[in-house]
Amino acid sequence: MSLNRLLPIEAGHNFRELGGYQTTDGRQVQWHRLIRAGALGQLSEADLALLAQLNVTADIDFRSPTELEAAADRVPHTATYHHEPVFDTDRTESSKTNAELEPLLVADPDSGARHMEVTYQEMVTEPTSNNSTSFNRKEVFSCAFPFP
Repeated sequence: MSLNRLLPIEAGHNFRELGGYQTTDGRQVQWHRLIRAGALGQLSEADLALLAQLNVTADIDFRSPTELEAAADRVPHTATYHHEPVFDTDRTESSKTNAELEPLLVADPDSGARHMEVTYQEMVTEPTSNNSTSFNRKEVFSCAFPFP
């Protein structure tokens, strides 16, 4: 597979390769080690086979319990599933329908981007987030990456 950010997933959405990005200490994220994805509950058998071929070993699900209940992830046979919710509710609004979001975006086309920027910051700064300063990222990601 070429070093392409977008993965050829048929039935899921928002699958992106995060390899190649430079870290704050000057190193680089290895290709095919970290994938950002959405809607794993919709994956086709071909999608699961592709993820297994890429040797995906862990699915770390940050969604709220309500989001998980609505659509559980399908995981390739090479991977172990880990549920590590950041918020207790869907603060990203990813479970809203297009009909619910359309009036907001028509009134203010930039509102979605601003909302996600604020929400992503809250994921790591807000005390009510399960991902606050007490959240041990090393522990969560150790299932996918060995740490020295």
